[in-house]
Amino acid sequence: MDDYGPYRDAWHPANTVAYRGGAVRITDGIHDTTSDPDFIYNDGLYILANSAHISVGLTEVKIEKSSGRIRLVTDGATMGSVHVDVDETAARQGLLFGPSGGNTYASIECGKLGVFQDLRVQSVYDAIASSNLNIWVAFFSPLVRG
Repeated sequence: MDDYGPYRDAWHPANTVAYRGGAVRITDGIHDTTSDPDFIYNDGLYILANSAHISVGLTEVKIEKSSGRIRLVTDGATMGSVHVDVDETAARQGLLFGPSGGNTYASIECGKLGVFQDLRVQSVYDAIASSNLNIWVAFFSPLVRG
């Protein structure tokens, strides 16, 4: 801990962070609302990993039944700071995605022109989904704290 107090000593020489993230594809798919009491799975919502889209540290993506947000899960790493950017397809639709992180997952809310988009609703999901729509997620994970 330095002069700024606990959890604010980013310049401590013993602190190390890793930069991680990847792309989440939101394309056409059908909601599976029965296999899990807390989450909705959709075969069109997945972590995009291929030669053009590298993913590091992301393991699962699903929809929270309690909130209608996207739940993005890490490989156990803490999300110290989370950033979500939309690609050109989402930008043309006027979509924004805002993360809430700080744990081993982030809840990502979708909005369109200032209105919350409840992804639990299949028709709302369908209106957003596109064959090339990605959101790009980046996060810092603290590895060592001095």
